[in-house]
Amino acid sequence: MMKTTQFLTNVKLWQNAFFAFIFLFSLSTFSQVDAASAVVGDELTYNGMLQTDGDEGVTGSGTGCAPCGWNAMQGTNYAPTNNNNNNGECQSENRMFKTFAVNGNNGSFVNQEITNLPAGTFTYDYWTKWAGVPTYTDENGDTLEPKFTIRVLQSDGSYSVAHEEVIPLSADQVWEQTTGTWENTEAGATVRLQWYKRGGTSAAPTGLNKSMFVDTVSFTYSAEASSSSGCSYTLQLRDTYGDTWNGNTIDLLVNDAVVGNYTETSNTSNWGDAATVDVSYGDVVSVSYNYTGSYPGENQWRIVDANGDVVSEGNYYDGNGPAVECIDPNAVNLAVTASTGAGSATFSFDVANFTVGSDASADGHIHYSLNGGAEVMVYSADDLTLSDLPNGDHTIVFSLVDANHQALDPAVTATVEFSTFDGTVACDESFTYTYGNYEDGTLFTASNPGGEVTVTVTGITENNYDYLIVTDGAGNELYNASGDHTGQAITSTDGTLYVEIESDGSVNGSSSSIGPMTFDVTCAASLTNVTFSVNTENIEVGASGIYLGGGIFGNATAHALSDSDGDGVWEVTVQLEPGTTGNYIFLNGPTNGDDWGTKENLNGQDCADPANYDDRILEAVGTEDYTLLHCFGECSGNGTGECPAPAATYDVTFSVNMSNYPGGLGADDTVYLNGNFVGWCGDCTPMNDDDGDGIWTVTVALEDGDYEYKFTINGWSVQEEFGSIGAVEGCTVTDGTYTNRAFTVAGADMTLETVFWNLCPGETPGQSYNVTFAVDTANITVGDSGMYLGGGAFGDAQGNAMSDDDGDGVWEVTLELNTDQIGVNYIFLNGPADGGDWGTKENLEGQSCADPNNYNDRILPEFDGDTYLLHCFGDCSGDGVGCTVAEDGMMVLQGIIDFTVPSAGSDGKAIHVLVTEDIADLSNYGIGVANNGGGTDGEEYVFPAGSATAGQHILVARSPEAMEAYGMTGFDQVLEASSDISQNGDDAIELYFAGGVIELFGDVDVDGTGEDWEYMDSWAYKVEGAWTYGEVNCTDGSTTTCDSGCPYPFVECSDPVTFPLCEDFEDGAEGWTFVDAGGATTDWALDTAANDDGTNSTQGIGHGYLPSSTSYNDWAVSPSYDTSGLVEGTATVSYSEICNWCADSTAHNVYYSVDYAGDATTATWVALFEGVNTAAEDTWVSSSYALPSAESVVLAFNYVATYGGDWNVDDICIDGTLSTSDNEILDMMVYPNPVDGNYVTIVSPVSGAKNIEVFTVTGRKVMDTTINGNTLDVSSFNSGFYMLKVTINGQSKVSKLVVR
Repeated sequence: MMKTTQFLTNVKLWQNAFFAFIFLFSLSTFSQVDAASAVVGDELTYNGMLQTDGDEGVTGSGTGCAPCGWNAMQGTNYAPTNNNNNNGECQSENRMFKTFAVNGNNGSFVNQEITNLPAGTFTYDYWTKWAGVPTYTDENGDTLEPKFTIRVLQSDGSYSVAHEEVIPLSADQVWEQTTGTWENTEAGATVRLQWYKRGGTSAAPTGLNKSMFVDTVSFTYSAEASSSSGCSYTLQLRDTYGDTWNGNTIDLLVNDAVVGNYTETSNTSNWGDAATVDVSYGDVVSVSYNYTGSYPGENQWRIVDANGDVVSEGNYYDGNGPAVECIDPNAVNLAVTASTGAGSATFSFDVANFTVGSDASADGHIHYSLNGGAEVMVYSADDLTLSDLPNGDHTIVFSLVDANHQALDPAVTATVEFSTFDGTVACDESFTYTYGNYEDGTLFTASNPGGEVTVTVTGITENNYDYLIVTDGAGNELYNASGDHTGQAITSTDGTLYVEIESDGSVNGSSSSIGPMTFDVTCAASLTNVTFSVNTENIEVGASGIYLGGGIFGNATAHALSDSDGDGVWEVTVQLEPGTTGNYIFLNGPTNGDDWGTKENLNGQDCADPANYDDRILEAVGTEDYTLLHCFGECSGNGTGECPAPAATYDVTFSVNMSNYPGGLGADDTVYLNGNFVGWCGDCTPMNDDDGDGIWTVTVALEDGDYEYKFTINGWSVQEEFGSIGAVEGCTVTDGTYTNRAFTVAGADMTLETVFWNLCPGETPGQSYNVTFAVDTANITVGDSGMYLGGGAFGDAQGNAMSDDDGDGVWEVTLELNTDQIGVNYIFLNGPADGGDWGTKENLEGQSCADPNNYNDRILPEFDGDTYLLHCFGDCSGDGVGCTVAEDGMMVLQGIIDFTVPSAGSDGKAIHVLVTEDIADLSNYGIGVANNGGGTDGEEYVFPAGSATAGQHILVARSPEAMEAYGMTGFDQVLEASSDISQNGDDAIELYFAGGVIELFGDVDVDGTGEDWEYMDSWAYKVEGAWTYGEVNCTDGSTTTCDSGCPYPFVECSDPVTFPLCEDFEDGAEGWTFVDAGGATTDWALDTAANDDGTNSTQGIGHGYLPSSTSYNDWAVSPSYDTSGLVEGTATVSYSEICNWCADSTAHNVYYSVDYAGDATTATWVALFEGVNTAAEDTWVSSSYALPSAESVVLAFNYVATYGGDWNVDDICIDGTLSTSDNEILDMMVYPNPVDGNYVTIVSPVSGAKNIEVFTVTGRKVMDTTINGNTLDVSSFNSGFYMLKVTINGQSKVSKLVVR
């Protein structure tokens, strides 16, 4: 900035004789001013006047200035006493300097040097005049500009120009003042102020051949250096091979946003600048390397600051390098760097503008948290070392806090992410590493003393150049290869692995797959040799020998034992991991892995585990080898191997007469004895009927004691069923769950009385009859294998095959049964795949014919002759009559729901059904979900037992609570289905009755995504028999169905509008829009002061006074009001208003619109009032106007003015008479309802002919007629549920109607 002012030479502005005196003594030598201690306001010139110097290349001495180094007569200083006609007066009356007209060179004046100049702003001020009026051109026409310069000393001793400006021309003998400012950015600089007159001689009068004078100079330190608001960083790139980056690039980022993408293209290995970025304090600069070419190992990069210091550097192997934050040097700041060692990390602190300590002189201290743990306090900024850190990545957060442990505001924190590695990788840990050039040495060691250790590799080394080498603890090379190592698993059996990489000097990056390698270390625990020894002196060893099995060892032949010395002690040694525990058992002569009947019997002994088949318990295995000694079948021999003297045994003979077995035994059937003395083993004790008399017999040696048993067929395929007879002396005992035969051995052989199948001793079979079991399958689809009778006394799931010879859907099988079998259980099965396929049995749970104590099977009723038992599959109500399926069903699907509800998860899933006729037992119905087009999954949800009446709406919900919270109300019953309701918006839904599908939504073989019937995060709803749908995902983000984009149609969302509708603005101006259409600064707003009308309101809306001359057109627009429920011609709006300086406004207009769509300038406005109501001057007045009956009425108060007064509005009310469609017809009555006869009566306070429409629940219209009276004939209607719609004079009401 420069300022120039002209004064006449005879004007004397300065009178300072003292200053002149000092100056006379200061010119004898060239002086310096040291500005090291300068403060703002200091004037730094030596004395406000000039010295001369010859650094422009002239020599000699000038008159009055011997030491100045000027040619004769080229530089002279003048005191006021030298003033003469040739030179004129000094500007300051003290002294002035002059260059003569005959100066043929570049004469200059130089102020004394100023050293140690602080950084900041400096203001210079000086005066110049010319003797004669020069021109600024020389004899050649070139411009010659005399200049004022500020020169700064350089390191080589020269001075460079830091600032210059042209010295102004002036009239002859007229002083001109010049002022300006200069910014010094280098603290401690040495500067000179210089004025020079260029060239010009008497031989060239057209040049600067005039004398120039300079006087009254000042140089003032006027302002400190402005603080920087940011930093400058330069990204530098390098290729170590010097052949460019070969297609690789790097992104430069500021605050994680890419600001540029760069690559190195020069063919040198030198560092080169790629980009410079200027950022603000707090910004973070980082880079991201892009491996898009080849030879990444040659690429290096770094970030340098404005001082040339490297603040971050990286390469392909070590990563991008740390991000750099631009720190404000004047702000409180905390910077932390970390260095890591084996299991330790040392942190160095750089704290700016904050003193860390614990005494009163400190500003506060440091808190840190490692890996999200508890905060730790540090009261020193000295290095902090943390030890015993585990291998891996860590994050530590440091923060500065005050003496009260409170974080600074704003918070000052530093986060350091670091890794520790002690050269070892533990079992079940991973190590990731990117190798580089000239790798040679061990990467890590893994060990597992006493066991095996395995390293599994993922990654690649350059084929034929770089090698992965693995050795064991003895130095044996286990692996040495290059190329792809992925999947290689190298195991050391001595428990130690050394892993190393050897690479050449140029890692080939031509393949992008070469990158980090991952090493997964796993260990196999050192195994303990456990010898299992069992003494068999108390038993006869079977043909296949002794085995160890069960529990942790597997099947019955898991480990074969041996007796090499024939002493009867069998042994096997098994290697087990330390800590192993579980069950085991010895077996004598098993024939296969499932031959559990040969296991030792430890029942009731102290070493048996009753929760695990009475097997032995293996205590936790130790680390030392050991032997476990046993005696077969005895706990007392544990630890010694000694068997007790064998207890006396007695032969017990069992026999059963099978002549009464229902249907008789087949040729391949075998009867078995099962009991606690053989571990209920199933098929380990077969009986025989060698003479074919139907009596099966077996003899077993038993010790004294109480025993339980029963007879079975083919293992456990069929067993005796004693029903609910309970304990019968001499026959059975029971524990409440199982009922078995019982007997006692007491020191003697015994033969038990022969009994009939399923009868007690002494009982004989009843009379035998043919019983035909028939099951009606009209309600199901029969499976591929057909229908079967089984369960209970009738065998497994395929016990008795049934047939449907006439194809009428009723399957039958006839069996010869005797009357003593009355009360046994049976069940029907649909298409079982095998005898164990119980999932195909009919589901009778909760029904009257089910036996809850026996798997909900049926109970065989009494019979005394040949009997035909007819059933309906899965339905007890069909006993004796078969299946009864109602025409069209008595229940229909009404809605399918897949909402997104606030409680999330699957809580938004539900099925909505409508009951069309009274249902006595809902449990006949069920629901299936066919997921993802994968076909039917069958019936997954069964309705609970209970009833429902015609017209009821039932919601089957995954979470009834979530449905209620979502606003799903109005249902007659809400049932919880939990996970059985699992549809995902693209799944088909099946409605079942008695196990068969009666209605299908969607297609079970098609994934509904993108189909017309998709309802993802939405719903499907049946209207008049046709499915309608909400928009897909329309419930996302909603809190209730009513605030979603698609309210569920069944739910009533809108509350009836009540009148009057009033707005007193007590709770604000919600829904109102204030539109500034004229650019005013005073607009419509909520006004809490001027709108008190003295009645019921303390605030309203107002428009302030407008004092300017700009045109204003401002709008206050109301929310939309629904007046459609008011009788046409009765709707009104009233409001109160007051104004001040009313007449200054052009108009206070009031309008309404029925088509307002958000833009006041495009709506059609109908005037209620136009102009200004001057009656409201300083007085609240009320006005009322008519409104139309419409679904949307919007009011507007329009302020128009150039100069305008205040206008305030309050207490706006809309009122009118409710239409009969909203009141009178609501009182219509229909009776009787339900109706048993032929007529119903319809009474309504609205007179006129009644248009009657009647619909079924499926939406089919069955009547459309008009009656003039009150009686409607319904004799043609079938029993059921209907919807009755009555319309009188255009007003309608819908009611439910039930016809019986």
